[in-house]
Amino acid sequence: MLKPRFYQQESHDAAIAYMKQYTDPCLISLPMGAGKSIVVAMLAASLHKISGGKRVLCLCPNKELTEQNYEKYISIGGKASAKISA
Repeated sequence: MLKPRFYQQESHDAAIAYMKQYTDPCLISLPMGAGKSIVVAMLAASLHKISGGKRVLCLCPNKELTEQNYEKYISIGGKASAKISA
């Protein structure tokens, strides 16, 4: 199972704390190479758990990012529908 770096964990924790307190959208800004896909995977897993098992949909602007996010989510122990290839 993948272990996040401290700043990835801090980003995740701050986003979850914000979402628990507010209904407004939030934004996480991380530089290139910071592991945004890992943070997205962690957030999806947390939201799935917090919601009592509701499905989480992650939208991305291209196929490569979608596949990357899928792989990271699986690597942290998440279960997802089968990867679709075009």
